[in-house]
Amino acid sequence: MANSDYLHGSYGSIGETHAQSALQTGSFAAAVGTAPIHLVRGFAELGLVNRPLKLTSKNTAQATIGYADDWASYTLCEATHLFFDSTGTAVSPLVVVNVLDPTKHKKAEKQTQTLTFVNGRAEFVSSSIILDTFGIDEKAEGVDYSLDYDYTAGKVIVKDLTGEGGTVSATYEEVDPSQVTVEDIVGGKTEGGEYTGVEALELLYLDDNTTPSTLAAPGWSHDVKVRNALVAKAQRMGGKFFGMAYTDIPCGDVPEVGCDTIAKAKAYKEEKNFSSEFEVTCWPMAQDNEGNVYHGSTLSIYRQQLVDNTHDGVPFETCSNKDIPCAKQYFGAESKNAGFTEEAGNELNSVGIRTIIKRNGSLVLWGGHTTAYKFGSTSDAKVVFESSMRMLGYCSNKFVRDTGIETDKPIGRTRKDALLQSFQDVLDGYAKQEACIGRPVISFEGEENPRTNLINGDFKFTIDMTPTPQFKSSTVVVHYSDEGFDTFFE
Repeated sequence: MANSDYLHGSYGSIGETHAQSALQTGSFAAAVGTAPIHLVRGFAELGLVNRPLKLTSKNTAQATIGYADDWASYTLCEATHLFFDSTGTAVSPLVVVNVLDPTKHKKAEKQTQTLTFVNGRAEFVSSSIILDTFGIDEKAEGVDYSLDYDYTAGKVIVKDLTGEGGTVSATYEEVDPSQVTVEDIVGGKTEGGEYTGVEALELLYLDDNTTPSTLAAPGWSHDVKVRNALVAKAQRMGGKFFGMAYTDIPCGDVPEVGCDTIAKAKAYKEEKNFSSEFEVTCWPMAQDNEGNVYHGSTLSIYRQQLVDNTHDGVPFETCSNKDIPCAKQYFGAESKNAGFTEEAGNELNSVGIRTIIKRNGSLVLWGGHTTAYKFGSTSDAKVVFESSMRMLGYCSNKFVRDTGIETDKPIGRTRKDALLQSFQDVLDGYAKQEACIGRPVISFEGEENPRTNLINGDFKFTIDMTPTPQFKSSTVVVHYSDEGFDTFFE
């Protein structure tokens, strides 16, 4: 028997669809990318590289991973700004994994800065300075000067503690975010148990017994290797938990492969084989009134978390047709595309691409399908809607967590029946909440549990449920009638 066949613990899976015909925080988000941790004092000792970090506010985000307006270089700042500092509703938590390592991804030459103290203070603009490497010739920090950073202005602030003032020469090292590679984002696990990149999300389960419900890597997920890593992780976090990966088709600012038209976006999805039921692919980006530009994946994990929170974390409602704190579509700085309407957006939805449109005066996310969906050819009902896949995964995760504590305890008929009843109550709660329709049922069938499996302590339960579908469209037919003329003769 292969090691992959050996079972010890509680497991879940999403089975084949049981359907008559084909159909056409306990929740929190996680993002992988780069952050300006070089602006955080003592970053090395704090372990801010390749480690899941839980952020709950603007202040904790800045204190933990820093902040810079250069989102192209520091991709996680896009997410922290949207979650905690945009014009939209703030939502938490957000878990981030930063792969930028200032001890590794840095420029070879040290920088020199001449500072002149005015009223005991000197400052200069820099988002790349590694604060821990800053020094002034023949002076000691904490004795002769103090060092601070203003995230709002993006300035290094040096204060003279001696009262001498004058002009001094300072040196420091700078990070080089361009040295971060796709391989750094993808990451992996070594034989020695070191986790990096997307794989570092496993540490959430190891350290906190939690897993994110939505995953993203804004600025990176258009790359096939990163996309594949996210999708793989969404299917098996902690070896047994499900989530949903949110990926992007690149806009025109990405050299050589960027897309600024619907036709190009559709071709990119097809060419790169973005087609997983555990994935929602987004295009284009969106810009707010301040000029900030957000990826569709970032907007999706943000808006979805707000929606999930209205249902106690049960993920049965999509964030499609929900407003976002942006003003217009964005296709790239040099793009001539002036935008498109709902009808054109439906062209993208029909091939499993989430988009962004203006509707009823607001900019909204548009499209609730998984990336596996394709109008006219999708035969598996469960992959039609993102919310269906998330609900099935959520139910599996709930069962695994609830029954995991029972592992290695003796189980007889009474205990088996108690487990069935306990989780049936959970399923009935989902039905009452209208997270599913009909009555979901958990069962323990003899044909699914041959005696040889029971002898080995392997018990298999089956859940049949129908996730609540989206009200994707409505059509009304209005007929002209001449019966109204009868009123003249009544």
